[in-house]
Amino acid sequence: MTAYVGFVELLGGRGNDATGARMQDGTLGAARAARSKRVCRFGRLARMRSLRVVMCADRFGGSFQSSRGRGELEGKDYDFSRLQAGAPKPEDPHIPVNLRRTTLVVSDLDLSLKFYEEGLGMTRIFENRIVYPHSAKDESEAKRVGRLVFLKCNHSFIGVLGLYQYLKPIPRQIPEIKDAGVFHGCTFLMFSSFDSVDDRIERMLKVPGTSLAEEPELMQYPGYAPGSTIFVRKALLRDPDGIFVEINQVLNDF
Repeated sequence: MTAYVGFVELLGGRGNDATGARMQDGTLGAARAARSKRVCRFGRLARMRSLRVVMCADRFGGSFQSSRGRGELEGKDYDFSRLQAGAPKPEDPHIPVNLRRTTLVVSDLDLSLKFYEEGLGMTRIFENRIVYPHSAKDESEAKRVGRLVFLKCNHSFIGVLGLYQYLKPIPRQIPEIKDAGVFHGCTFLMFSSFDSVDDRIERMLKVPGTSLAEEPELMQYPGYAPGSTIFVRKALLRDPDGIFVEINQVLNDF
């Protein structure tokens, strides 16, 4: 059997001295004298500090042989478990799906931008006019034309809010929806605020068509940890299209 043993002296996170020796029948070959800057055969351990590591074939089904002897390792706490072949990998808790964006169809995009961008404080990250079919040379040939804007709070991939206004054809307006209260199919958006919710509400209520559905009040909910409680100052508004927007000012850690 042919086995490989390497000794690496790693000082300050850098490979200081690496010697790989090819062993056949338990004897070292001429390669023992050769010094190189390579990390040894069975691992790249350049990030480990101030540790002399012996990596040997018996961790991979062979037998342990070392010119420096086993006694050098006895009584020392070396953890070779990570070098074992076939060690189980931790399960990935993620699923291959993300909720990328929620898009609202609005009647007046500029008015909605005043509410979500200027009032709530979101940031615009994308804006475009959409034509369908995409093969249309211009908007006059298109069957549908719309204007689309993406807004973010802190992340540009998760939790993005889309606002879409149809420009062609003009959609039918249903004004009674704004006064219908809660019904099947209505939309609630929930935002967490880590500063004063009252300041945001004051700005948002200046936008025409906006209303306050519920006055700010102190609420408490069960926390994620057993026995814990989340305290929030909650307010509920309706945007210019009647969509419910809940803002929770978080008052403690959860």
